[in-house]
Amino acid sequence: MGFDPAAVITPVPIQQDFLIRHLTLIMARQEHVHIITAGENIHKAYTAAICDLQDITHTFVFEDTDLSTNTARDDERAKACKTSAWDAVNQVKSVSASLKIPASLVYIDPPASASVTKAVLKIRREHPDVRHSFDLSAGSKDLSMALFALSLWLESDAYYAFTDRNGDGGPARNSLFVHWT
Repeated sequence: MGFDPAAVITPVPIQQDFLIRHLTLIMARQEHVHIITAGENIHKAYTAAICDLQDITHTFVFEDTDLSTNTARDDERAKACKTSAWDAVNQVKSVSASLKIPASLVYIDPPASASVTKAVLKIRREHPDVRHSFDLSAGSKDLSMALFALSLWLESDAYYAFTDRNGDGGPARNSLFVHWT
């Protein structure tokens, strides 16, 4: 971010000569893109992320394409899991809308590593100089591993939310590695 002269506030003139006038800069709020993997309980993980990371400005839900459609080989349990995941994605969108945070669904085709890289690079082009955070609480192993690898490359935070970890029934957000400074 560069210096913006329009963002400078000058204080009221001071009557005492020995006091030095100072300038206060108002910094523009940095964009924060939060990427979360789709799954059955992501609405709980997302709610925890919103509480902990109050500067989120955009949300992207990355969903495996095999999660987005029912197939003939899916049994009733698999269909129920997919329905629960779709409901959780809709709840994430609803929470985002209520907080006026844009939320988008991004479909990830196999192989996940290539599709994730392409999708994240597109987000970076649309949102340059953005802070990223990744919640890997759901989704396939391939999807989570691809996002984790990109979080290292982008020097971003990656999290995994464990449900009921503290015994209070709520999700606890745990960092997968040390925050980059």
